[in-house]
Amino acid sequence: ILRTETLELMRVILRAGDRWPRRGAPGEMTLQLLEGAAVVEGTSERRLEPGQLVFLPAGAQNVLRAVQDSSLLVTEHRPPESRGDDVADH
Repeated sequence: ILRTETLELMRVILRAGDRWPRRGAPGEMTLQLLEGAAVVEGTSERRLEPGQLVFLPAGAQNVLRAVQDSSLLVTEHRPPESRGDDVADH
């Protein structure tokens, strides 16, 4: 949907039973379930219903599992070090 140097906003669509792994992404992330039902699996498990929002800290290893066909709005902060910028030069 939107991508800048520091932010990415995307819509993710999963079919029931699909899994979307997040393997230690360098930036913070939010997931907002728009429709369906999903579970965020990680150190704990959290079920999401439409309208609910969950925050995932940088480096967290989570898997999103769709319980029903689901649509999510995903926002990811992309820190400079993850983009390959040399922040010392700025």
